[in-house]
Amino acid sequence: MARLPTPSPAVRWVLTIGVVAVLLIGGFFYYSRLKDEQSSYLASIAQSNQTIETFQAVNLDELEAEIAQLQSKADNADLKYNALKAKYLNYVHSIEIEERMYEAAFEADATITQMTCDGPKNEEVGDLVLSNYVFNITAEAPVPPQLLNFIIKISKSYETGVIEWVDLSVPRPPDEGVSDEPSIVDVQLRVYYLSQEAS
Repeated sequence: MARLPTPSPAVRWVLTIGVVAVLLIGGFFYYSRLKDEQSSYLASIAQSNQTIETFQAVNLDELEAEIAQLQSKADNADLKYNALKAKYLNYVHSIEIEERMYEAAFEADATITQMTCDGPKNEEVGDLVLSNYVFNITAEAPVPPQLLNFIIKISKSYETGVIEWVDLSVPRPPDEGVSDEPSIVDVQLRVYYLSQEAS
């Protein structure tokens, strides 16, 4: 079997120098890349440190005072909102009841001449807190049956409504002809509903 020729010392030196040169060049480029990455990391670290210092320089006492002030304003706004909501609901209840009273008078061919509303007032009934409105209504009609029909209609308008008293005034019949004086009724109606405090 033929043997490969042995390179001369000069060739071996050239090959060695070439390999060393390639390793040196590769190492130089790798070192340059590492230096660039190191510079990038150092820049990022410096920026992060600057950001941290900026946050550390912020006066937290002022921010906490501002947060407390805003929280106080939010709490006051909630209180005002709840108060206005309760007031609005009270208006809605009373307006709805008054509208129903006028509808009942129209259906009975009677005319409401005066109506006042008192309330709402809270009242404890067992474990419940009920609110109630008191309506004083004055109505008139040409004949008493129309007023009686009106009273029946308002008594059936609300399951939680209670007629507390009725005062019916009927004019005396004239000696001759037809009287133009109307019959008049005064009614007090109390309407209960579940208070907002209990809901």
